[in-house]
Amino acid sequence: MSTFWIIFLGLGAAVVATFIYALTRPKSGLARRGTKSGQGDIIAEGGGSATFEGGQQHITHVTRDPQKYAEAFAPKTPRTKK
Repeated sequence: MSTFWIIFLGLGAAVVATFIYALTRPKSGLARRGTKSGQGDIIAEGGGSATFEGGQQHITHVTRDPQKYAEAFAPKTPRTKK
């Protein structure tokens, strides 16, 4: 066999092995997104860029209750037809 075919088959085997590993590996708890439902708020802090006047600090409170979270996106008053 030529060197080309040995390298080609080796890379192909590596790709197949990586694909099989990705499909069969156990899902870790670290890969979960979001938070558990419950009481209280999650506090997300963010900072702006620092300028001569000072920076800006942003604090956002996000509720853990799914019902209250959905209510925050719903309009407070019903729409009227124009």
